[in-house]
Amino acid sequence: MPVQANVSNLKLQLMYNYGVDDKGNVITKSKTYSNINNTVTDQVKYDVAVAIAALQAHALEGVHVIQDNLLLNV
Repeated sequence: MPVQANVSNLKLQLMYNYGVDDKGNVITKSKTYSNINNTVTDQVKYDVAVAIAALQAHALEGVHVIQDNLLLNV
């Protein structure tokens, strides 16, 4: 039987650089935004992340898209 994957939840996670600790390790922190529309393109997701990051005091290190799928037996 074929299985179909339906996106059930989409999140956008922004990773920020908070500097360096005493030992020289980079400190990163993240902020996650839920309920992202799954019909928008990856470019739009990235552009929104960059726009949000421009309002923050710390530098943007990376953008992650976290996707949960519901697998259905069709």
